[in-house]
Amino acid sequence: MTERRMFVGPTNPSAEPICTLDRETALARQEPPDRFLDSAFDQKAMATGIEYRFRQSDDLWDRAQTFIKEEALCCPFLGFEVAERDQTWY
Repeated sequence: MTERRMFVGPTNPSAEPICTLDRETALARQEPPDRFLDSAFDQKAMATGIEYRFRQSDDLWDRAQTFIKEEALCCPFLGFEVAERDQTWY
């Protein structure tokens, strides 16, 4: 079984928890964040955040990395962990 993991901590953990995404930046994103998150087949609220579950696809790793990079620009208070286990991404 192949497993990949990636943890990206907040770029500014002390930032106020408010998204600063503006229209111009949103339009420049490679993929709208809601499109990426809507592709999850399950989500679960947890004490440390929200877990989204995705089915394996050839481009999911790249999409997740792009999402994290772009999300960090407007939400520097967020951290992310991505894991692949048994053909499912968390």
